[in-house]
Amino acid sequence: MEAKKLILYVSQEGFHRLNYTNELEEVGYAVLAASNGNVAATALSRIGPRAIDLIIAGSRNLAGIGALETVVDSMGDKAPPVIINTSYSDPRLMYHGTILEKYIREYVTKSSDPTELIQAVKRVIDPAQE
Repeated sequence: MEAKKLILYVSQEGFHRLNYTNELEEVGYAVLAASNGNVAATALSRIGPRAIDLIIAGSRNLAGIGALETVVDSMGDKAPPVIINTSYSDPRLMYHGTILEKYIREYVTKSSDPTELIQAVKRVIDPAQE
């Protein structure tokens, strides 16, 4: 049996963190949820870059985003890809020129419907299933 892909989902918004965690788990992913960048950075440092298949992060205003950026960047080519999941209308501007920019593979607008996010996850970490 193949191990489930592990996603680190980082959001200060409890509703989205819980909703997306549940939905991603229902379609077969394991999810580690973190309430801010500091918690995510600590988790990432402890379990190692190879254990995480994808990071989903929210707003650039996320508390502790700098800590998360530093840990991801220190992993270099072993860093997992990142999906930005935010309610901002143009998130590319929000992350332009930041450390995370080179790891970002998709931008997805937050919604109560997780379909778009799940499709983006599949495109990034399960392209053969897309």
